[in-house]
Amino acid sequence: VFKREELKVISDLCVKHNLFASVMRCTNGWSMMEANNVRIASLPGMWDRSITIGSAGKSFSATGWKVGWALGPDHLLKHLRTVHQNSVYHCATAAQEAVSYMFKRELSLFGTPDSYFVQLPQELKQKRNRLAQCLTEVGMEPIIPEGSYYMMADISRFSEFPIPPSQKISL
Repeated sequence: VFKREELKVISDLCVKHNLFASVMRCTNGWSMMEANNVRIASLPGMWDRSITIGSAGKSFSATGWKVGWALGPDHLLKHLRTVHQNSVYHCATAAQEAVSYMFKRELSLFGTPDSYFVQLPQELKQKRNRLAQCLTEVGMEPIIPEGSYYMMADISRFSEFPIPPSQKISL
């Protein structure tokens, strides 16, 4: 998760060199560090040069649902629409309807304790902390994610343990 200062450096470069930013915000509600949950499009000069892409599969924990969206200024989105209309030949209408319902429901609950987007980061943070504890207990060093449910661990200390010949694979 980029901090505001890091996003400011990126946005300054975009403005200086007339670049645009394509930003994946598929896990936008998952930031475990809410103070760092800044959208680059909200920074000065960036709305007109940003496309923000979202995913229902990630946002609503419905992996496999191929429903997404893009937010940005029309002068950038018109190019995206051209590519999209010539590369997608069907859509998941039922999933689109379900996502519409989920957004309507969440809009009425937004900011309340009953909101999925309030509950999800709390639930993921508990699971993240438990997994990190388990990895630490068996001698691994977890790399703590700030905005995703993926976790990696440094296992280099286990390279010193010999592998019995019967378990080696020859290539």
